[in-house]
Amino acid sequence: MTTYALLTSYDSPLGSPGRTRPAEREPLRVGLVQTRWYPDPAEHGDRLREGVALAAAQGAQVVCLTELTRSPYFCNTDDPMADGAERRLEDVETGPTVGLAAELATGLGIAGHASLYERAGDGGLGYNTACAWTPTACRTSTPGPCGSTPSAPTAWPTPSS
Repeated sequence: MTTYALLTSYDSPLGSPGRTRPAEREPLRVGLVQTRWYPDPAEHGDRLREGVALAAAQGAQVVCLTELTRSPYFCNTDDPMADGAERRLEDVETGPTVGLAAELATGLGIAGHASLYERAGDGGLGYNTACAWTPTACRTSTPGPCGSTPSAPTAWPTPSS
């Protein structure tokens, strides 16, 4: 198992500078999982699962993962395709990032965010696509010429018995 640095901020003495009256509901706990990239997809997935499980065990209701969650970050190069980004392209409905989101959402009962390098329909340069999930559904948002185009929520498939 990987060693994690667990940083928490419960019952912060700072409060909210914008709050004018006491809170009427419990705070929303958010977990942020940051990890290095592991070249072995199985090991990388295991590290992400461990980090999300740790955050959920600490009470996180929403867990956010890194940009390009299942890929190395290649957007800081002059020519991402020449640097091997093409082999990281995923199908937005069946790719490994959405598969991991479904597993985490249904297995841990949490909501979250991940990001994937979506295969473009025209075969061109792909998209850095957001994937937001709840325990029952997933929604993706692909950047477009006028901003983001969110998909309709897609229910997770019901496991067959």
